[in-house]
Amino acid sequence: EDLASSPQRSSSFELAVEEMSWGPRSRRLLVTYANCPRAILWLLDSKGNKKDRTNIEIPNYPHGALGSAILHPKLPNIALVCPSHDAAPLLCRFDKTPHRFDVLKDTTMKWSRPIATFMKRYPNLVLAASGDRKDSIFVADISTQEKNLKRCEGISFSQFQIYDIVISKSAKLVLLQCSDRAVRLCMLTIHDDDDVDDDDFEDEHVEERKIKKGIKIKFKKGSKKWIQEQKKAEERKRKAEEARRKRREELRGRKTMTRISLTLLHQFVDTVNTRQSWYTPCFSGDSEYVVAA
Repeated sequence: EDLASSPQRSSSFELAVEEMSWGPRSRRLLVTYANCPRAILWLLDSKGNKKDRTNIEIPNYPHGALGSAILHPKLPNIALVCPSHDAAPLLCRFDKTPHRFDVLKDTTMKWSRPIATFMKRYPNLVLAASGDRKDSIFVADISTQEKNLKRCEGISFSQFQIYDIVISKSAKLVLLQCSDRAVRLCMLTIHDDDDVDDDDFEDEHVEERKIKKGIKIKFKKGSKKWIQEQKKAEERKRKAEEARRKRREELRGRKTMTRISLTLLHQFVDTVNTRQSWYTPCFSGDSEYVVAA
């Protein structure tokens, strides 16, 4: 019998559950197991009974065990998979067979034990950490074709690595569990790429002023020539506005909210138990309190 044949623990079930992730509308449950090379996606019916399962396994991955796997908060057929060693996070699409894996690209860092999570309020944004001793927080927009990881501004770590990333519901606060037995509370700020839009639209504003100046017609108002020139001017203005609208749509399609800065607000340290690290931190339901165990 397959060791992962049931999501319930029994006497014959030898694999311990590491993490569980619920999908949209609580109809899918993604489970990762200790020392297991794959994650299992359980499809549940309305009563919570298992109906079917899908194995998610990274192809040609020599290290075997997965680190973690998280379902997309809005899309049912996408998961974020983190290998346990020496590889960047992967975006898995399992709506077709074989499964498609897209690597979140970054060539500047060595990915040791990566961790990554979706930002639920902005589900196309992913926060990730490399797991290396000189760690940093990265952000990627999975809606773009490149899916490049970019380093977040404002905070970096040179002496320790990040074990866990927890984001509040409002996506304004982030908890970072670090290897120095401290939990850091940071404020997260998302910046739009407004500078790009201003540069690209500058020529359009100049052209719009030229069009407005060119509407002046020297013919007698109401005459046949005046009506013809008026129609030509309106047509030129309409075409210019249509071209400007298409240009704006093109720029909005290129625009991504991937410039993020982190500001350290507070650092939580266990002054009683100084030998062991926190197991996991989290926010309360309203994000007013920080809980750690």
